[in-house]
Amino acid sequence: MKLRYTFSLLLAVSLQIFTASYLQAQIPDKAGFRLVSEGGVPLSYLLSNSVIDMVPFGSDILMGTGNGLSIWIAGLQDWESYDESYGLGHGSVSALGAKNGVVWAATAYSQETSQGFLPAGGGVGFSTDEGLSWTWFQQPVDPDTVTLYDPTTTNIQNVTYDLLVTDSAVWIASFGGGLRKFSFADSAWHVVPPDTLPFSSLDYLNHRAFSVTGDDSILWVGTAAGVNKSTDGGVTWTNYSHNPNNPNTLSGNFVTALGRQVWGIHDVIWAATWPAVGTGEYYGVSKSDDQGQTWQVVLTDTVQTLKTHNFAFSDSVVYAATNLGLYKSIDGGQQWEVFPQIHDFQTGDSLYSQEFFCALVLGDTLWVGTGDGIAKSSNFGNTWTVYRSFLPPDQNGQPSTYAYPNPFSPRLHNVIRFAYSMPKPGKVTVKIFDFAMDEVATVVSGEYHQTGDYSDTWHGFRSDGEEVATGVYFFRVEREGADTVWGKFAVIY
Repeated sequence: MKLRYTFSLLLAVSLQIFTASYLQAQIPDKAGFRLVSEGGVPLSYLLSNSVIDMVPFGSDILMGTGNGLSIWIAGLQDWESYDESYGLGHGSVSALGAKNGVVWAATAYSQETSQGFLPAGGGVGFSTDEGLSWTWFQQPVDPDTVTLYDPTTTNIQNVTYDLLVTDSAVWIASFGGGLRKFSFADSAWHVVPPDTLPFSSLDYLNHRAFSVTGDDSILWVGTAAGVNKSTDGGVTWTNYSHNPNNPNTLSGNFVTALGRQVWGIHDVIWAATWPAVGTGEYYGVSKSDDQGQTWQVVLTDTVQTLKTHNFAFSDSVVYAATNLGLYKSIDGGQQWEVFPQIHDFQTGDSLYSQEFFCALVLGDTLWVGTGDGIAKSSNFGNTWTVYRSFLPPDQNGQPSTYAYPNPFSPRLHNVIRFAYSMPKPGKVTVKIFDFAMDEVATVVSGEYHQTGDYSDTWHGFRSDGEEVATGVYFFRVEREGADTVWGKFAVIY
């Protein structure tokens, strides 16, 4: 792997000394941190079709996926990816950040407990060699001997949802753990409540943190009780929240995402504002042009529930990634357009998910992440290229054909894909059968393909237009000039 950035050896060594000395002192009986140097080479494909975060890394792009970190290498026009085997934390990447060539990430996973499966924080860590090895912290928690505030002693329901790297610290926004920072000055994690109350995520909604943006001069934090601003590194705070008697406030107090848009003389804060517990709160996008003094709700939907997940900016243009699609405004949010379904302009492949988790503009290219893959456009949405995690059939131990996702839920996944290869040009027919081997639907019939790997999609409907029932199904791929291959999948609702 060629290193694309020159790192300061002193910075890398200092960070590792800081983390080691702190955690060994604070948690002597636990594996509080680990330094993993596996070596080897990165994986050369997108790790997952679910991409929830994108962060620029020079001319490259860091992508947080359901199976680890994938990096789009601009110079190679290809992927370099890293999963848990490289030292990354367990689970999906839940937050990303980068500064001065150092990559920071947080992970999360589902943990079985006596109360069922609950979300759990997989920890926070950093890499100074672009993902090949990681220094990893356990999810930051408190010792149970703390008496000055109500400690968070577990990683259960303590997931880091956002992460900010500044020149002096790394800030993490976590549900059970609240707002915390890792200070480079003393190599320690600190609980930083965004108010004057002793920390208790159980008692105070404002201590349940979900989003963070800014820098060392101004810090913005979104919680379950509004937006909080600090101009002195988290010592003092100002809170902005929904007021049903004041139209110039947030639409809701549950702030799931924040974005800072700086262009020209403008410095605009955008907030994804969901209802928390207050009267009159509703889903929307709120923005402030005056450093939080007043807010304007600029996007909502009176018919459907609009849940915004992330923002992207290109000078004066703003993009909002939502559960109802990708929105764009060129006039500060006064008018919005929603993008039509995205299709690859060369292959015709489509993104079937209406929900967009993230977006990023880097240079003249717009990137979007969904649960069904990612896409990029170099002309801001006129044409697209779709990328999807895909393991070629009949290679590296893969079967001749397979279906994904498997099991398939029509209400969650929109489509299931049947992957297969064509060893020579010819026609292909894909049919689906139920457990009694009665034909259910024809996916494609006599479609001509050149040599290569392909996948066809099915939405979960019988040939007569009825939804299929929960159960086990088989599919048959008839390939001209090659063997017919079979596969099996399950449908659940």
